[in-house]
Amino acid sequence: MGKEAGEKDRYELERFALEIRRETIKELHSLGAGHIGGCMSMVELLAVLYGGILRVDAQNPGWEERDRLIVSKGHAGPAVYAALSLRGFFPLEKLDTLNRPGVNYQEE
Repeated sequence: MGKEAGEKDRYELERFALEIRRETIKELHSLGAGHIGGCMSMVELLAVLYGGILRVDAQNPGWEERDRLIVSKGHAGPAVYAALSLRGFFPLEKLDTLNRPGVNYQEE
C-alpha cells in the first residue's frame, strides 16, 4: 500500500511540476523576455515544496504560523509566481501582468 501511495504522490508532483513549467513559459512569452533556465531549474523544488511540504494557506496568506520560502535567485521569480498562482494565491490570468507597470504581486 505504501508504494502505491508513494507512486500517486510522485505522479501528482510530476503533474504539478509540468503545470508550473507550462505557466512559467506562458508568463515569459507574454512578457517577451526572461530567464528560462533560472526558472526551469527551480520547478521540481517548487513542486515538492508547494506540493505539500510548506505549511501555507492561500485563503489565509498572512497566517502567522505559515512557512516562508526565500528565493534569492530573482530570475526564478516567474516560476515562483506560477507555483503560487497554481496553489490559489492569485488568479492564473494575473501571470500575464508580470513586470508590467503598476503591478506588484507582493501586495496581493
